[in-house]
Order: sequence, then structure tokens, then C-alpha cells
Amino acid sequence: MRYIGGHVSISGGLPHAIENTVKIGGNCLQIFAGSPRLWFRKPFPDAEVKTFLSGMKQNNFGPVFIHALYLVNLASQNIELLEKSIASLVIDIQNGARISSAGVIVHIGSHMGAGFASVKDQLVAVIQRILGETQDCDLILENAAGQNGKIG
Repeated sequence: MRYIGGHVSISGGLPHAIENTVKIGGNCLQIFAGSPRLWFRKPFPDAEVKTFLSGMKQNNFGPVFIHALYLVNLASQNIELLEKSIASLVIDIQNGARISSAGVIVHIGSHMGAGFASVKDQLVAVIQRILGETQDCDLILENAAGQNGKIG
């Protein structure tokens, strides 16, 4: 089976992603698990997960992906920003596992001019930590064009 879909809104609740995908004739989808520009993340409500999974099955949908918020920077030297990045990704991956997501896609971040070599060990440790705190959903590292110290 071939899959086609899009990045659809969950505004109004997670099950709306199914409706929005059906409207465009899709059979797979990508969502943000919350606003892509706000740190706030929370677990999906159980009732919404149940309805979403039922809709996925009923519509014979293929993979679903979650895109992490844009604020994440796994290479940040700012500890507060780094911890927020980790916490938001952990919640996104946990949500992904609950909805049988094929993975959570994340932009790795930027070394902010410090150079990749200076953040490489931190990146490895942070990714290992995130994977150690989650299960049943992959973390997908999205590539970047390298502008402004972006990694990937």
C-alpha cells in the first residue's frame, strides 16, 4: 500500500487529526502534539487516544508521526533551555507511543557558533538520556542545511 498524507492540525482535540487527514484524501499523517512554539506539553487524554486509535483502524491509516516543537535545542549550553528541550521531547515520545506513532521528528538544534565538536558529546548523552526515559516510539533526527550553526 502507498501512503500519502500531510501535516494536519489537532486543534479541537487529537481525533480531529483523523478528520483532517480524511478531508485531504490522506491515509497517513504528521501532527504537532501541541503548539510548535510553546514549551507546554501534556499527555494526550485517554479518551482522545482511544478515539484516535479507533479512527486510525477504521480508516486503514498507515504511519503517524509527531513533529517536536521548534524550540528544542539539544545542543544548547543553556541548562534551562536544554532541560526544557529534553522534557518536551520525552512527553512527545510518550504521546507517540500511546498513539502507535512511527516516530517523533525533531530538529536537533544549533551549536550557536561554538562548533559541532564542542557539542558532540553533549548531543550523544542527551539523546541517550531521552531514549533511556522512553520506549515504544522512535526518535527521528531531522537533517538541517547547516545554516547558523544548525546541526543535522
